[in-house]
Amino acid sequence: MYYILIVLGIALVIAGIVGLNKEKGRDADSADNTAENKPVASANTNKDSKDNSEKYDSHDRERYDDGLSEAERKGQAFELYVRDHFSHNDYSLVEHVNDKASHEHVTERSKYPDMVFRHRVSDTKFAVECKYRTDWDYSSGIPQIEWAEEHNIENYLYFADEQKMDVVVIIGLGGTPDTHAEVYAAPLNALKKYTTARKKYLQQFRLADPQSNFRFILSKHTVEN
Repeated sequence: MYYILIVLGIALVIAGIVGLNKEKGRDADSADNTAENKPVASANTNKDSKDNSEKYDSHDRERYDDGLSEAERKGQAFELYVRDHFSHNDYSLVEHVNDKASHEHVTERSKYPDMVFRHRVSDTKFAVECKYRTDWDYSSGIPQIEWAEEHNIENYLYFADEQKMDVVVIIGLGGTPDTHAEVYAAPLNALKKYTTARKKYLQQFRLADPQSNFRFILSKHTVEN
């Protein structure tokens, strides 16, 4: 009887050891599977994310590729510069037409001046046409710029007459579209006879401080600062 109990005890110990080893084996297999699968899933996720990012970037580039030239971009920047130099406390922006938004579709309104402001106190409206040039044209020996073509001038004059509104031509020259060497603000009537304007003639309309706020002077039909 004593020997039988010893044999049974040994058998139970052996069975326990075998069971423990099997449990460890299952845990090891589970850990291996986890280790093997995790990098694969991470790699796939990163790849999908990268692919999607590239698709979105490409889509955005296509969406925002407006086809504008460098000169047109500078012209847009100058318009924003002019707009922001009319104090919101004194002037409200009635209209701002972006005629460079698309080469295929432009509005009928885009052939007229770029912006219309209203002086809050007097309730007077006036229009502004913005022109930006990088430098004077010295080809004739006299510094001058071509500020508009004939059909442009005709359109501006038609607008002024139809709307019973002053039109001011603000010309930025040199520097960058938002930091200018020279800025001139001339009444349309002072420029309407010629498509070109000489530097000597424009000097009378030069703004003293291009970085300060602009003011519309009704008595002079132009802008000063």
